[in-house]
Amino acid sequence: MSVVTDNPETLLFAYGTLRRAALITALIGRLPAAARAWLPDHAVVRLRGTPYPCLRPRRGAVTPGTLYRGLAPDEWQRLDRYEGARYRRRSLRVTPHSGGAAVAAAVYLLAPACRGQSGPPWRFERPGRAVRPRSSAPFSARFRFHGIEHDATAPHAR
Repeated sequence: MSVVTDNPETLLFAYGTLRRAALITALIGRLPAAARAWLPDHAVVRLRGTPYPCLRPRRGAVTPGTLYRGLAPDEWQRLDRYEGARYRRRSLRVTPHSGGAAVAAAVYLLAPACRGQSGPPWRFERPGRAVRPRSSAPFSARFRFHGIEHDATAPHAR
């Protein structure tokens, strides 16, 4: 496994829907290099009224996720548009599953205006609707996820 560099500009820790390889591939047009990682002192819960997850600080909890590396600026823009107005990208320390020191990685957290909207626990293993690209082209900016139509090129709020 490759060494992870400590650069939140290129590292993304995904704890929810972005862990799905098909979804991140549909959003940015490729599957970035990935490794398993852990975020300490946070729990994944459902954003109230949606099928989407969010993080809540919780002492002693450990959140598993995927650490993607090598993201380019235009890919970050697509991910920001997908996450919408409810989420903001922040840098947190995550620990690679392979061991070693914690690294700084970007994590999508609830925007301040949306805090307090979290609900029950959210589980990655829960089946969701598969990503269905709207075109046979290698990259499709339009797709459905959890029954909701998405366009990775247009700004929107989920």
